[in-house]
Amino acid sequence: MKKHACAVGYPAHGMVVQDLEGKIEWELASKVKRETRILQTLAKLKLQTGSGRGKASVTVQQLVSAMHGEKLDAQVRSMAVEPFTEEVLKKLSQDGKVAFEVRGGQKRWYGIQPIEIRV
Repeated sequence: MKKHACAVGYPAHGMVVQDLEGKIEWELASKVKRETRILQTLAKLKLQTGSGRGKASVTVQQLVSAMHGEKLDAQVRSMAVEPFTEEVLKKLSQDGKVAFEVRGGQKRWYGIQPIEIRV
């Protein structure tokens, strides 16, 4: 829709989007922010474990805990945050930014590209 320079969006449900270009920009910026947060968290966890050369892979649950803490509602965590985080990880994997290994029957994710860590 961005390529076609549409000004107004008519979603299947909900309100008409009057500033479609602004909405698209906001959504894309949010996506980049989520991806960056995951990459930075993976890099930070690698530093914290002292795994300079190792992978320092983590489960989705461990990654979510590192990003959001342990106080998330259990249902929100398991039904929304963890599945969504895994989808973002799959996308980052397709982009060649993360990978996973299976250890002990669990999928464990790690970053494969250096990234600047914000403190």
